[in-house]
Amino acid sequence: MLKHGVRLALGLCVSFGVLALLMQLLTVGLADDQRPSVWAALSDTLTVYLWAYLGLSLVQLVLRAYRYRILLAVAGEPNVPSFTRMVMVTGVRNMFVDMLPARIGELSYAALLNRLFGVRLEHCISSLGIAVVFDFVALLFIAVGIVAYQWLATDIEGWAISALLMIGLVTAIALIGVFVIFPRLMAYIEDQGLWRDQAHWRARFLEWLIRFSDSIVAVKEGGKLTIIVLCSIGVRILKYGGLYLLFMAVAVPSFAAIASLPFEQVLGALIGGEVGASLPIPNFMSFGTYEAGSTLVFQLLGVVNQADAFVTMLVVHLWSQVMDYSVGGALLLTLVAVYGRGSSQFTQPKSRLGRRGALVLVLFLLGLTTAVFAYQWWSASKLGALSAPAQGEQLLPDSAAGSEGLPTGFVVFSSNRSGNHDIYRLDLPERRLTRLTDHPHTETYARIAPSGQQI
Repeated sequence: MLKHGVRLALGLCVSFGVLALLMQLLTVGLADDQRPSVWAALSDTLTVYLWAYLGLSLVQLVLRAYRYRILLAVAGEPNVPSFTRMVMVTGVRNMFVDMLPARIGELSYAALLNRLFGVRLEHCISSLGIAVVFDFVALLFIAVGIVAYQWLATDIEGWAISALLMIGLVTAIALIGVFVIFPRLMAYIEDQGLWRDQAHWRARFLEWLIRFSDSIVAVKEGGKLTIIVLCSIGVRILKYGGLYLLFMAVAVPSFAAIASLPFEQVLGALIGGEVGASLPIPNFMSFGTYEAGSTLVFQLLGVVNQADAFVTMLVVHLWSQVMDYSVGGALLLTLVAVYGRGSSQFTQPKSRLGRRGALVLVLFLLGLTTAVFAYQWWSASKLGALSAPAQGEQLLPDSAAGSEGLPTGFVVFSSNRSGNHDIYRLDLPERRLTRLTDHPHTETYARIAPSGQQI
């Protein structure tokens, strides 16, 4: 019971910590002129599209797990996990994939399969690497589809041809390198017996590379490449289809001009964001690199309102991270609770004192992350209502009644009519204007006390 409590508390620590970082991006991580639009875009996001994105993400998760099982089985792995276990491992992989630069988080897939279910490491890495290669193949099919659509609908644009050529080149290099050059190189090393003449650790490493090469060759000759390609195309279509729905969920209610962009341009920006997130640039959860990659694509495509495009992609990234971490976090907790008992990486201290110490440490971390998250939530709520109010109606006095048709009272507002934002008071119905502040700094967001006596 105690060790389950430790695991649950540790999972909550991770969840609250990630959510606190996301909230901090809103409260202090953005410029003042961008924060209102980000907060408003988050608040106005279309909920039905969010659920549609979640549904497509779950279908993509299942299809991706099915592809991994095929790759492991064809490679000759004797301990292929069940479909349910593979779905959970894949969900955790989807959560961690963008946490570290250059998609290093993908290694969580190999670590979980190897440590929890005894899958041989060379088969873990080969299934992961081959899946990435066929993701490029699927991306090539998508690029061909974009060019064909433009050719049939309007005119083929230059950026589409450039993207097709670049993706085709990268795909060819990946296929030749993984399935031709690397196996032949390892076969030469094995035939010459070069690895036996090396020092101990070098010999072990070269021996592992040879086993890794054998795994790749087994997949190549296993007769399943067609179904692997079809699964990869399905994964890409589901992924970008879900992201496009998420893009529209953000853009339609907040940025009409961005929402009206052609589908292929939005798809190009989504792919550009993914490329940016894959670069070996220090960041956390790909924030910054993802937005830079997508914004660069929008700029190359001639999108005028770069600020709205940036905010849209940032909010899309925020929503996708929240959902991916919600699903992945739940699956990670399930993996740890159900299958982590016999694994060395989840072994609890044997002594009662050690277990209590672990519980105290985790509870301290849970309290700390909860407090940080609560503070970030409070800071975001103190931003106030940042969306514009509904448009008012002009009230004109009755010509016979003089000024009796106007409301009585006063209005306070901020204006830069004096060269700097100051607070003004307008008394009604006299229309008498009084300047209340005179300071070189900016004064905005005046509030009237309930009694009406203080501003």
